[in-house]
Amino acid sequence: MEEILKLSKTDNKKLFEIAVLYGGKSTEREISLKTGMAVTEALEKQGHSIRQIDPLNTPVEYYDWTEIDVVFICLHGEFGEDGSIQRILENAHVCFTGCNSEISQIAYSKSATKDLFLKNQIPTPAFQLIHETATAGEINSATEKVGFPLVVKPDTQGSSLGINLVNNKEELPQALSQAFHFDEFILIEQAVLGSEWTMGFIDEEPLPLIKIETGKALFDYDAKYTEKETKYLFEFEETTNVIKKIEATCQSVVSALGTKDLTRVDIRLDKHNTPYILELNTIPGMTEQSLIPKAALMKGISFVDLCDRIVQSAWEKDSRKTPATSVTTSFTKKT
Repeated sequence: MEEILKLSKTDNKKLFEIAVLYGGKSTEREISLKTGMAVTEALEKQGHSIRQIDPLNTPVEYYDWTEIDVVFICLHGEFGEDGSIQRILENAHVCFTGCNSEISQIAYSKSATKDLFLKNQIPTPAFQLIHETATAGEINSATEKVGFPLVVKPDTQGSSLGINLVNNKEELPQALSQAFHFDEFILIEQAVLGSEWTMGFIDEEPLPLIKIETGKALFDYDAKYTEKETKYLFEFEETTNVIKKIEATCQSVVSALGTKDLTRVDIRLDKHNTPYILELNTIPGMTEQSLIPKAALMKGISFVDLCDRIVQSAWEKDSRKTPATSVTTSFTKKT
């Protein structure tokens, strides 16, 4: 691929031809559109040349990438976070932001990610993986192993879609129905009744920890996007030792998976101040109101600079332009 590098007149910073992939056809399309628009505006302010590409309208499998230096992936959910678009770009030897296809595929599946957590002795809530063909007896057995209260969630969705806290057997059927609407596989997971936290990383560099307070039982879709009462805190009542334990646990996740560029780790702290990792997000929301930009700003990194830094980081990693190598784990695709 021919390099198209231009030098800024002010600071000799590299400027690029960037394709922003956004939208798509997943259930998170609307969030992806907002992310893509915000990222586009930020990168244009830095002087980069931007092409917006929506895979819903443009067949990216056949796109001519020869004039593109870096692809900024803003696709959430299916085809964006599941390794599919990453594999297409790897085969085309195109530089792109975010994790490679294999890490993306693992992280998109909550059960595969949790298996990796367990192999690396990273604390995560106990769970059972259930297929939509499971019998009533199999579901009952799974719930008994986990115990109430529990959380039912789709295996492969973001934005907390289809997630419900279940306190008893009477609440279970509706929760199962909602989760199976989004995926043929679901998790029945031990509920960690405590506080919600999240921590972002640029490669392995940590961003400030965030404590999330919401009036809802879970930090679900409504709490994330519609509830005005949700609060994001950077100052905590918890002791320094507890905060350090949360941060170290989050750090162990990105180290174990070898994530790249921008990632976010979601975590809950139980009543005994024990942290449990819920999941890893390889393409977190990227508007100025999103969690990671809020954390970056607390560290003195503006949203515009954050977007540019992700692009510069991706470009510096030449391995992005060649097919990905395997991480130290195995992943069996669900059939």
